[in-house]
Amino acid sequence: APGMKGWTDGAIVFGTPIAAMLSQAVLMRPYDYGLAWSSFIAGAYYLLLWRALLGKKDPAMQFMEKSHLGIAVSLFTLTIPLAFGAQLTSALWALEGAVLVWLGVRQQRWLARSFGVFLQAASGLYFLVSWLNGDIAQAMPVLNNFYVGALILTASGIVSAHLLQQASSDSIDGASNQKLSPILLLWGWAWWFGSGVVEVHEFASAPNKIALLLTFTAGSVIAFELIGRSLKWHALRLPILLLTASLPLAALAQYARTGEVLHGAMLIAFPLAIAAHHWVLSRHDEEAFGLFPITRHLLVFWLVIAVASHELEWISRSLAPGNTLWPLLAWGFAPALCALLTIGAAKKALWPVAAQSSVYLEVGLAPVALLLTLWSVYANFNHHGGGFLSTYIPFMNPFDLTQILVLFTILRWGNTFEEDDVRASFFPRLVYCLGFIGVSTMAARLGHHWAGVPFTVDALFKSLFVQSALSLLWTTAAIALMITATRKLDRSRWFLGFTLLAVVGAKLLFVDLANVGTVAWTGSLMAIAVLVLAASYFSPAPPKADS
Repeated sequence: APGMKGWTDGAIVFGTPIAAMLSQAVLMRPYDYGLAWSSFIAGAYYLLLWRALLGKKDPAMQFMEKSHLGIAVSLFTLTIPLAFGAQLTSALWALEGAVLVWLGVRQQRWLARSFGVFLQAASGLYFLVSWLNGDIAQAMPVLNNFYVGALILTASGIVSAHLLQQASSDSIDGASNQKLSPILLLWGWAWWFGSGVVEVHEFASAPNKIALLLTFTAGSVIAFELIGRSLKWHALRLPILLLTASLPLAALAQYARTGEVLHGAMLIAFPLAIAAHHWVLSRHDEEAFGLFPITRHLLVFWLVIAVASHELEWISRSLAPGNTLWPLLAWGFAPALCALLTIGAAKKALWPVAAQSSVYLEVGLAPVALLLTLWSVYANFNHHGGGFLSTYIPFMNPFDLTQILVLFTILRWGNTFEEDDVRASFFPRLVYCLGFIGVSTMAARLGHHWAGVPFTVDALFKSLFVQSALSLLWTTAAIALMITATRKLDRSRWFLGFTLLAVVGAKLLFVDLANVGTVAWTGSLMAIAVLVLAASYFSPAPPKADS
């Protein structure tokens, strides 16, 4: 009778179909698909019993109703592998799992929901093992058993995750739903991106694999962004982090393979991926949404500067083989130009700099300024030939013009800081030091190009031409400092110029004295004397502040 305790006996409820299936396994052995049909009919029978018991208020009948539903689902699940191959079995299991998740969410039944998640995990594992064993073929790109099955697993996982995410707030099982939803979302992403990688690896030619993988990632990120925003499901929009990480990895992989980033298909794929990344990033900035926004901004910013510099170097080597100057200038020109554009974008409030203006200026440009400083010192103290179109003319050649651009960039960056910031006074002094190094090494370049002096320390130090040019350049720099100091009433700058003049005098006495009596030494001494007299007339020492 209804309500009797015996009805809740698990051995009676669950033992009957198990015993029947064991008998059917023997009886149906001679018939093809006999056991599959037997399981299907039994599942339909138990499904009808469940429908008859549905809605009963008696606790014992509610237990019977849930039990019969579980038996029906189990029998239908067992029917699939008995009737179909590995790919279709996994696909139907995944779809069945998604349906059970939907049923569990709608009826707030944790057992159906949990079994649906378990069924999807089992289908994925079964599918993966079958593919590794070679039971699932890949005869042609995309339209093959493996990729279609992976797409079904992807859709089942993501749809289930969305169902759980929607029910997480208004369900009595909200906490468990919130835990299961991201797990199923990661499961769906794993099948989507994993199957894409397998397809590219299987069918793409070796030179195009990196470009196709990057393009696939960028396209997937755009699709998830559009779907996630339309569904107001922010978690679905997070694969942008994968694209952020993929950009430098793809660049490094392509460089390791070909020695160049924008090679072959990457010439199109890489800029498109950068554009896709920034498009999604701009949408996230509008909503103040997304993980690690500063990291995403800066990582791609530095990557663009590095790639631009390297590509300019590669172009220089290709157009002028054997030339060592132009590739060197690429690493000074490209970062300096990018830094100036960034500073200009910050002042005009242009995106993406405007979204993180202080971060770009203070953090983003810091390694760029360090690179430019090291580049300036290295370039000045090393000889790189073959780059001058005609005779070396000071300040009117590619090398000196690039040096001026680098120093101007560092000075412009220093001016972006507040006046009370220690960096506002540090960077002008750094530019003075780098400029002094540039002027000093200019004498060496003059000696090398005009007088044929070898660009070695010993030869340059012993060269009368180089020492005379160095004395004149130092004196000119000292007088320029003193004149500007007098006009700006800057005593410290004036005494700095005066000290440099004293250094020139000491150099004449202790270094250049070996060449005394020569025409070059006499001429340089007279020129320096005239410059000093001019300095004493045009640039007297500024008065003290209290006077």
